[in-house]
Amino acid sequence: MRDLLGARLSDEQADELFSDYLWRYEAGWRAFDDAVPTLRRIREHGLLAAVLTNGDAEQQQRKVEALALSGEIDVLVCSSELPAAKPDPRAFRAALDAGLSAVLLDRDDRHTGVTVPRVRSLTDLRLPVSDD
Repeated sequence: MRDLLGARLSDEQADELFSDYLWRYEAGWRAFDDAVPTLRRIREHGLLAAVLTNGDAEQQQRKVEALALSGEIDVLVCSSELPAAKPDPRAFRAALDAGLSAVLLDRDDRHTGVTVPRVRSLTDLRLPVSDD
């Protein structure tokens, strides 16, 4: 916090500011409206619902639990457990090595030149037709 703010702070002041920041950060956690319906659709098709996320595994697990997504996600892959974070290709390779296929969720249409499957919304995700 001292470096971030460029301020002279006691340990107690720095800890208090960080605690306030962390509380506000976590209070702002929200799932996108298309997240739960899509995770359920994926699982209804007999597929595993997996998420590759940047961040510390412990914090990401807390986020999943706080957003009531624990029962919707089968596999949570966090960058703290990988050799690199997104967008480094090593993060995606590690997820693919775990048997996942990838689709880029590009909500803001920033990655038009990529060669991987890309969707603007999770509702655009095409799932395989089931034999049922």
